[in-house]
Amino acid sequence: MRTGIFLGLIWWHTAAALVCTLLTLAALAADSPLDINSVETVLELAAQEKYAEAVALFKRVREELPDTIEAIHGHKVAVVYAHMGDRVGHAAHCRWLMKRYRGSELPTDAERSVKGYLIFPSAEDPALIEHALERSRVAVANSEARNEYQWIHWFWGSLGMAEYRAGNFEEAAVQLEKAAASDNLYIRSLALPFHAMTEFKQGNLERARELLVEARGEASRLPKVGTEEYLEEWTDTITTQIAMAEAERVCATVF
Repeated sequence: MRTGIFLGLIWWHTAAALVCTLLTLAALAADSPLDINSVETVLELAAQEKYAEAVALFKRVREELPDTIEAIHGHKVAVVYAHMGDRVGHAAHCRWLMKRYRGSELPTDAERSVKGYLIFPSAEDPALIEHALERSRVAVANSEARNEYQWIHWFWGSLGMAEYRAGNFEEAAVQLEKAAASDNLYIRSLALPFHAMTEFKQGNLERARELLVEARGEASRLPKVGTEEYLEEWTDTITTQIAMAEAERVCATVF
């Protein structure tokens, strides 16, 4: 009896997984109509580590329903490209974001539209770096001018990353130190590896080592793949993982 129940449960879960797979394939079919929730499906696919499918669907949404795409969606897809190691796709996507949000005065749009470029170690395009630096400064300045400080630690962190990519290491350290003072794990875990690289570039090797050790500790607290928290915070988790990998490589000689 118990064996029958057990086999029945296995069959049920297998059937449910098959149904989910078929629904996903249907959503991705070239002739399947999109709707206003399609961009959310992109993010669900990415959270499930179905990156190629997520990118393919996003391209369709961008062509057919561009008005449903917000800056946060563009940022998350940039993270997917970076995680996949797709330099060409990542750069092309970030140029699209640059064009779309070039004049945005909303701090969250300004910051989210460029942060996805800054996290990729191959961020070497002078035009994109200059744009990211300008947008990050706008996010901080407009947030402070409006007395809107809900996201200011995120903005300081992104500005620090932009200053780092631009080679302005002293200013990068100032911004990243402010960001790392946040009580938000995801802000700290991203700011710390960039701060470590910033100090390393200035020759402050002992400080870089201290920051990298601290960064490792924060990164170890990030949610694991497959958990409910990961499904909610996959973007920030992957972002930190990318930054940590770069920091470990750049600062390898401090140990």
